[in-house]
Amino acid sequence: MRVRWRVSGWLLLAFVCCWSRAAAAQTTVDDLATRLVGKMVFLRGMWSGGKLAFDGDGHPKQGYRMLPFTESALKISSVKMAGSKLRVEGERVAMGFGPTGVARFVEDGGKVTVNIDGSADLDKAVDAIFTPDLTSLISSMPAYWQPYAMKYFLPTGIVAREHESVTTAIGFAGKPDPAKPIHIAGPIKAPRVLHASNPEFTDPARHAKFSGIVRVYLWVDEKGLPTHLELLQPAGMGLDEEAIASIQEYRFSPATLDSRPVKVDLYGKGGPLY
Repeated sequence: MRVRWRVSGWLLLAFVCCWSRAAAAQTTVDDLATRLVGKMVFLRGMWSGGKLAFDGDGHPKQGYRMLPFTESALKISSVKMAGSKLRVEGERVAMGFGPTGVARFVEDGGKVTVNIDGSADLDKAVDAIFTPDLTSLISSMPAYWQPYAMKYFLPTGIVAREHESVTTAIGFAGKPDPAKPIHIAGPIKAPRVLHASNPEFTDPARHAKFSGIVRVYLWVDEKGLPTHLELLQPAGMGLDEEAIASIQEYRFSPATLDSRPVKVDLYGKGGPLY
């Protein structure tokens, strides 16, 4: 099934998260409750699952599948001791993006309980598990997210995206540099799609009745393979990862210059390319 992504009816929410630490030498459970309850935070490891267990240093006690970071936020509802463990409860929050990159956060109904072994330094354990802003997650994001994230995800929040295009490709003017892609123009014959793939819709997007446009920049190499994928306009809620996975399945007959295969750049929208 071909998925058509469009955005309408955006509710724009400012993303401001308070993350002040208590001044006391040893943080109490009440301090942590004041710091966390009612706030939105991100799981540093982008862990999936409704029940997560960590040791006293904040290390996961088992392997958890990683989610897209746009599905790894929690709105904290309670912080308390449960026997010898610190228990943090909350609801998963999915993040989507409007046409200008302004974020929208939607509680998706997934309850999460985080149990942390008792520790003399509760702050250390909590800080190892949660972060209030996306900047701490950038190094863990896939490579195709990082250029966008480094520009638009700031400690103070997510800034609106400027209208711009990627300029790494070069137009044809004489002999091309084989290390760089050529922008399709003049004598360059464009690649043809030999095999296409459509993106899957995600559960958070379906739950939120959300859709969006994903725009992707990529190279098509001399073998007709898509490489160097980079997000230009994300949609969030896991849709970007599905779009990237879809485009990675594409196969092309390569672009040519004087009947020789050459490397070119393209722009993808959603799953299909244009």
